[in-house]
Amino acid sequence: MWWSAAALGGTQGHGFINAAVFAGTSCIALTAFALLYLRDLPSIRADYWRGVFALGRGTLPALALAALLMPLVALAAAVADALMGGHGLQAGPVAGSALTPFLYVKTFGVGLVAGPVLEELGWRGYALTPLQQRYGPRRGAIVLAFVHAIWHLPLFFIAGSTQQKLGFLTPDFWRFLADVVFFDVIAAALYLRAGRSTLTAIVFHMTFNVSALLFILSPTAAWVRDVLVAGVCVAALFTLRGLSASPAPSEPKPAISC
Repeated sequence: MWWSAAALGGTQGHGFINAAVFAGTSCIALTAFALLYLRDLPSIRADYWRGVFALGRGTLPALALAALLMPLVALAAAVADALMGGHGLQAGPVAGSALTPFLYVKTFGVGLVAGPVLEELGWRGYALTPLQQRYGPRRGAIVLAFVHAIWHLPLFFIAGSTQQKLGFLTPDFWRFLADVVFFDVIAAALYLRAGRSTLTAIVFHMTFNVSALLFILSPTAAWVRDVLVAGVCVAALFTLRGLSASPAPSEPKPAISC
């Protein structure tokens, strides 16, 4: 809603874009909370918060994988590029010395809070489970992935945004949407592998965003990265087949709300 308003208004400037990002992602979390607390289902609420804060034995390996996966993929892509005679890995905008402490806070605030925390409280924390219960672990993850990709479309019409610079319906446009779909499927697999841990999805979302902020890949390395991420996505689809998306049997199942 907020991104659409910004796109229709033609507003420029990164300050407004960051505010719109924060407001838009907040809407997802607030909607999840509203749906959760307006219904008299205390067991669902307890399960929700357990996913956000629980750190079981099975969660820790998934958390480690969520934290390391994207940096390792970027490193592998850079090494492949260097072996082919390219430049490999270069410092990104956040790794430069020209940024002030305020800009570091601003950049990481959007990359680590507005996106990962607030979005994942809604996407994986609330929306994924009922979708997977209705369509199955794999198809539910894919449905949510396409919804998440479409949710980004208004950004392509906000002047000054990264997505607007990619262009609408350009090859980079489709590449960005494919990246979102790949991300969601992998996040769903990590979420279920960790015992329906929203925290694991948050950590993966953080490292997915931050790896792009810390390092810049050459065009060749970026394509290698995308191929590697697509491969991980395929592996995640196979992993999802054997995972359960349901809470404990005694808990009522949340219905999908329109």
